[in-house]
This record gives sequence, structure tokens and C-alpha cells, in this order.
Amino acid sequence: MGAISDRFGDPKYGFILATGFAALLFVSLLLNWILNPSRQVLQRLDDTEYQPTETSGSPTVRAQARDNRVRAGATHDPLA
Repeated sequence: MGAISDRFGDPKYGFILATGFAALLFVSLLLNWILNPSRQVLQRLDDTEYQPTETSGSPTVRAQARDNRVRAGATHDPLA
């Protein structure tokens, strides 16, 4: 801002530059919010990287976790 103000001889030109950059940042933020360019990548990672845990509410997941503990020799089943 200072260099532009000095170059053109008035501080208002520096503020015009700052306002232009702020507008550019706002438009970029708005486009990023609307288009959501990372949606597909993050959805793919959610599907491939994260597995349901034993504490999830699904009865199937709880039954599988219980069966795995029984096969492993666990004597106490906290989910039973």
C-alpha cells in the first residue's frame, strides 16, 4: 500500500489497492464455498480411510466386534 501511495502521490491509491485485494479474496472465498473443489477427494478419503469402530451404533458392527473378541479368547464382552 505504501509503495503504491508513494508512486501515485496520494494514500487513497493504496487503499484502492487494498480494497481490490479484499474484493478478490472475497470472490475467491465465495467461489470456493460454492464449487467446493475438494469435495470428491475428501469423500473418497472418508470412504477408504475410515472404518467403523466398535463403539459405533450399528448392531452389525457390534456383533462383528463381539465375534472377533470371542475368537480371540476374550472372557469379558463389554458390548454384551
